[in-house]
Amino acid sequence: MATIANDPSNPPTRPPALPLEGIRVMDVTHIVAGPFCSMILADMGAEVIKIERPGIGERGRHNGPFIDGEDGARVSARYLGLNRNKKSVALDLRDPRCKAAFERMVKESDILLDNWGPGALRRLGLGYDVLKEFNPSLIYASLTGYGDPEGPAPGPDAEWPAHHPPGHGG
Repeated sequence: MATIANDPSNPPTRPPALPLEGIRVMDVTHIVAGPFCSMILADMGAEVIKIERPGIGERGRHNGPFIDGEDGARVSARYLGLNRNKKSVALDLRDPRCKAAFERMVKESDILLDNWGPGALRRLGLGYDVLKEFNPSLIYASLTGYGDPEGPAPGPDAEWPAHHPPGHGG
């Protein structure tokens, strides 16, 4: 009995390309907002490379709910969900060797997503003004909860602590 699967006139085809195949994203994010953004890009086919701190990982690894991992260790289910389809590399960006590796990666990337906090990469000497020298076509997206008082478009509450009552709408 002939079926579509073994019909020589119907050769197998490659699945359709995802819309972001061929795009490389450096993911310098943590917790939820940034990882959610890069998760969507990864799901759409982008190669997402997550940058994490050596020995610690990103802060979201330590937020529940937790499940038992394959090795019996407790792992964050939320972290696993938000970071699916991504690669990960541990770099201490205060170390000159790791900083140089990061800069090389920027040269080969299309997008950099950052939500480590207002000015965190800038204080490490890796702000947009520096990184655009390595890659003039780099798309640099920085997400902060309340803006960056030293950034190009500071938010109205950029200097207010998140625990301040107006920050909670209360």
